[in-house]
Amino acid sequence: MSEQQRRAVTEAAWRLIVLATLGLAPGWDALGLLVGGNAAYTSHAYDVLRALTPWGMRGYGPLLGLLCVTTVYAYGRWSAGSGTRGYRLLRYCLSLLAGWYVLWTVGLVGAWYVHWQIYSWGVSKVLLVAVLFLILARTTPPEHARG
Repeated sequence: MSEQQRRAVTEAAWRLIVLATLGLAPGWDALGLLVGGNAAYTSHAYDVLRALTPWGMRGYGPLLGLLCVTTVYAYGRWSAGSGTRGYRLLRYCLSLLAGWYVLWTVGLVGAWYVHWQIYSWGVSKVLLVAVLFLILARTTPPEHARG
């Protein structure tokens, strides 16, 4: 396999992982937060996160939705070859999504501290999503950054 073919396969795999992760993590979470709100997030594991906004869990939906839509927009700009602006915007958005999920993990761990009881082992999944977005941000193929 030539170097050019290897890059093409690597970039295609990266694109697939980004799109799948965007749809499954922030896309699904934003929809659940907007539609379900507190009714969808009733576990004591979310007590700390619920208490941080006056709107409860629904308050996070618009923020995560906006970040998700901005990331999809940045992905489109990057795919269209818009130069370094699209490349940087995509990397920033993916990094912000990683930060979002790190803060979400902190909120879940905070509930452990407040209640002195573990209500959810889903923290590892949330942290895995954060690490995945960080890796995707760091490995964004720069080929489209030229221009």
